[in-house]
Amino acid sequence: MAADLLQDNMESEIKELREIVQNYKPGITVTVPDKITFPENLFIGLFGRTGCGKSSLINSLKFAVSGRLRRAQWIDVASQEKAGGHTMFRKIANLTHCMYVIDNRGLDNPSAEQAQAEIAAQLDGHRGYSESVQWATDEEQPSSDTSCTPTLNLETGHPISCVIFVFSAIHDIEADFAGLNLVIDFFHRHQGCYPIAVVTHVDVAERKNVEILAAVLRVSGFGDIYEVANITDEHTKLDEQYQLNLLSLLERCMTIGDNTAVFKHYQRVEKEKKKNMLKMGRREKVVTPENTSRTKPTDMTEDQRCKRGEVKETLQKTEEERKEIETLKNEFQMKMMELEMLEYEHKMKMKLQQQRHELEMQQNALEIREMKLQEEERERRFQEQLRKIESDNRGELIRVMEANNAVKGARFPRFQPVISLPSPLPSCRLQ
Repeated sequence: MAADLLQDNMESEIKELREIVQNYKPGITVTVPDKITFPENLFIGLFGRTGCGKSSLINSLKFAVSGRLRRAQWIDVASQEKAGGHTMFRKIANLTHCMYVIDNRGLDNPSAEQAQAEIAAQLDGHRGYSESVQWATDEEQPSSDTSCTPTLNLETGHPISCVIFVFSAIHDIEADFAGLNLVIDFFHRHQGCYPIAVVTHVDVAERKNVEILAAVLRVSGFGDIYEVANITDEHTKLDEQYQLNLLSLLERCMTIGDNTAVFKHYQRVEKEKKKNMLKMGRREKVVTPENTSRTKPTDMTEDQRCKRGEVKETLQKTEEERKEIETLKNEFQMKMMELEMLEYEHKMKMKLQQQRHELEMQQNALEIREMKLQEEERERRFQEQLRKIESDNRGELIRVMEANNAVKGARFPRFQPVISLPSPLPSCRLQ
């Protein structure tokens, strides 16, 4: 009864979330005091290591949004032998009439400066979908200005409002996550929101590996972590729990996308203010009479040179302290990660010891039960043998008694008179 009620609640929640996702329009999840022009579409960017399951994740998202997915609508997933088995170009796929997902080539070292330069260009919509992704440093400096999303154009690309990092519970369990926290901070500075972490292959991986990977991602700085299963040739449908997780993921993407649009708007406003203030300052310097009588740098007094040197030295020390703090912060985060891993290993060890103790108790109980059964079996056999012996002895005793009776009858037969006297005898008179 309780299971049926839980099933009904899950189906009702899936239906409600599916309607919310299908009816989503950018800007519908936030309320701001200023008038902001939101983009027409929401573009979600997928990043992750080679073979983490990004393309399969898109198929799973399409299935969760529609409730079913025909084989002809699947995103092609290359085999392991073809092109390294993974995406070479940026690919775009639609989930709803205004929600799109952008797949990328495998990103095996996201902390590299070259990769961050390419990521920044993609976030701002300066990369199309027909060019190969090289993760190389680009000479151009992409502007962070984000205009309204244009119509679908495979040459120019689109600004990405929500970022999803995909990790496999099978292939990424032994990956090197050093510097991942720097990448997360980079996304936060650029987008105003933290990226989302998605752990794939949870339906075929060991639960222990899924928990370890989630703990590492949590320590690295991910606040939103979703566990999902992927549509494959062997698994063409998703369980309702995974459908619910995927729809909740898209609901979170909707909120992050709208918040990113708000962040970009105020970022542009601040840049305009600074630009106007800089222009005003330049005009004042041109008009002010003091500028004409300004002393040259070579005419500075000794006191001014000392002050400038002190300021320069202070700035240099501040920069060194900032770098030192950043280094200590990274070391602290790595130690926290190691500590959490040790704590998790200790908990797993204690859990294994408890399970071992329970198994030993069960084994002892089984041994005692087996000994009792053996004892009962021996007692049964003993009683059965005793009854057999008694039965055999009784038969032997009867046989012996019959034999004895036969012998006695042969030795002492019954007396049989030879001469028979007449009856009654005649009377004789005595003389």
